Amino acid sequence: MSLYLNKIRVLTYNNNTTFTNGTLMLGYSDPFDSVGNAPGAVYYANLSVVRIAAPVISKITRAGSNVTINFTSADGTDSASTLKLQKATLVTGPYADDNSAVITQLPDGTYQAATTTAEETQFFRIRK
Repeated sequence: MSLYLNKIRVLTYNNNTTFTNGTLMLGYSDPFDSVGNAPGAVYYANLSVVRIAAPVISKITRAGSNVTINFTSADGTDSASTLKLQKATLVTGPYADDNSAVITQLPDGTYQAATTTAEETQFFRIRK
């Protein structure tokens, strides 16, 4: 789970518990005063919930070791900084972030990832 302010990630939390679904509680007030004093609380303003849709790769071009990947995202909160290119030598993985990849947003709202690879066969995916 990540918290973004103006499309900039400010907090990331990895949920390693068995609790993976249910009701999300936003805000906190300790009714039993067991942690802090009674007036302690957290409040959120202008909060929105967005659908996290997977990006769709529309085109992959390879010229020598240079690879260009065009893709779209249905999530209006995405930006080039919130997306990562991942690659693997097997389709089943393991996939790892390609930190040398450069992702840019094109004028029509789609995205393009550019990278290089020395592998004969390479598999790619986009991570949010």
